[in-house]
Amino acid sequence: MIMQDSITRLARVSSAWVNARAALSAVLMGYFAFQLWELWAGFDGPEGFADRFNDIPRMARLFVLVMGLFVPYLLYTYAGLRQMWRGDDIAASQYGSRGLRRLQRFWGLAVFVWIAVHLFHVWLPNLNNPLLAEGVFDALYRDASKPFYLVVYVTGMSAATFQWAQGVATYGVLRGWVSSDRWRRRWRAAALVSSGLLWLLGCEVLGYFVTGARPSIELLGWLDSLLMIFKHWMT
Repeated sequence: MIMQDSITRLARVSSAWVNARAALSAVLMGYFAFQLWELWAGFDGPEGFADRFNDIPRMARLFVLVMGLFVPYLLYTYAGLRQMWRGDDIAASQYGSRGLRRLQRFWGLAVFVWIAVHLFHVWLPNLNNPLLAEGVFDALYRDASKPFYLVVYVTGMSAATFQWAQGVATYGVLRGWVSSDRWRRRWRAAALVSSGLLWLLGCEVLGYFVTGARPSIELLGWLDSLLMIFKHWMT
């Protein structure tokens, strides 16, 4: 019954706007993945980060920032507000949960704060910096461990990946890719797994700028030490 009601509600949504939001969210997550790939070079220190960062000319980078993040997010937000005003809010349609819809709106606000802080913290202060790569790296390395920035980045990253998972799960129902409760659960699980992987990669990068070390390497070292202690006890 819930599945049928969800499909009925989704059928009333403007297909053009839903497809537009799906395309825009894909662009935004593509930008997020691009940022992860670029910041991944920071594990090699400021020099390694600068080598990868400087491969893209400054003007091309600003174009990617505007067209890959700023403009798509504004259009994505406008499309979402338009659907909400018209009663076409599908954030929690397939789940039948009012609480999840409220959580979706909170996550939307969290993403907005994250993007705004990122722009004003990292990009705007360094627009005229001739050493742009060094400025970006220093801003993240210097401030990521501060409580305000840490909370904003963790919350924003979590919100973005949550919205992506829920959007993918909803869109699969809307497009008719899943037609039963069993496949709906599997599709939702796949969306959660893919988003969870992005979130873990983001935490790996953020953790480096917070602590100066890779969390996964530290965790493996801790587990290895624990295993050695366990073996010692057994012998």
